[in-house]
Amino acid sequence: MKVLLDIIEDIENFIRQLEKRRGELEELKDEILIFSDAEFIDSIQRGLSDLEQGRSKVCSNLEEVKKLFEDI
Repeated sequence: MKVLLDIIEDIENFIRQLEKRRGELEELKDEILIFSDAEFIDSIQRGLSDLEQGRSKVCSNLEEVKKLFEDI
């Protein structure tokens, strides 16, 4: 009987590990889809270039953030 319970416990542990791996694979798939989007990568590079060249605005509070988006 103990052997059977041990086998069942091993199977349950295996299933939990599979579920965890499935979640990790889903995250990886999402990342691959995002980073394979050339337009997205170009947008990130333009944003980094803007930051390096000082073309950015720093908001120190929520009101400044709201105003920034109203002005866009």
